[in-house]
Formats: sequence, structure tokens, C-alpha cells
Amino acid sequence: MQTRYFNSIKNSLNFTNRSSREDIVYYTIIHIAIIILLELCSSLFDLEVKLGFPNVVGYVKIIYLFLITFTTLSLVVRRLHDMNKTGFYSLLLLIPLLNILLYIYLLFAHTKDNHKGVNKYGKRADKLKYNI
Repeated sequence: MQTRYFNSIKNSLNFTNRSSREDIVYYTIIHIAIIILLELCSSLFDLEVKLGFPNVVGYVKIIYLFLITFTTLSLVVRRLHDMNKTGFYSLLLLIPLLNILLYIYLLFAHTKDNHKGVNKYGKRADKLKYNI
């Protein structure tokens, strides 16, 4: 599970290959767990903010969310490629409420073309070799 998450981060500037449904599911699970952990740490250290210390966890959370935006965008584009669709559909992520529906669709949609092995965007995602 962590391997798929680190592969997604490693390929955060790769918009050409494909990613399987498992890649986006595991990425989302770990991403949500990190956000929950950061929120818990932020609420625990909220007392320090009231005493006059800076909220370091809040800054870490903002930096994490900023950096993970590119990874999420590339993962969405590669998942769309796995479904044999153009990556321009990822622009739907900019529309409020529609972005949630698109992400849920990408999480749960089954791809018929995934079983054929190759589409116009490359090899099937399970067949790609990643080095960490």
C-alpha cells in the first residue's frame, strides 16, 4: 500500500502513463490518514497558539497540501488515461461539487479497457515497473 503511495509521489510530474484504480484508492486512503493525523496534531497544539507560540503543525499542513496538489492532479490524469479518456477531464476538478463527483467516479469506476493491456496511453498500469 505504501509502495503505491510513494510511486504516486515519485511520478507526480508524470502525466503520460496510466494508473490503476488500486493506485488512486491506496493514495486516497493514505492521504486522508495523513490529513487526519495533521488535524489531530493541530488541535492538540492549539493550546500553544493560545499561549503565544506559532502553530508549526498548521504550516506543515499547508505546505503538505500545496505539494500534494501536483501529485493528485497527475494521478487523476493518469487514472483518466487508464480509462482511455483524455487528461483534460481533470479540469473538472476546478468546478466545486463536480470535483467530488469526478473523484468518486475515478475511485470506483471499473475500466473495461484495463483488461486489454494496452490503450492509446500506454501499457496497463499493473504492468508498469516502478523503481523506488
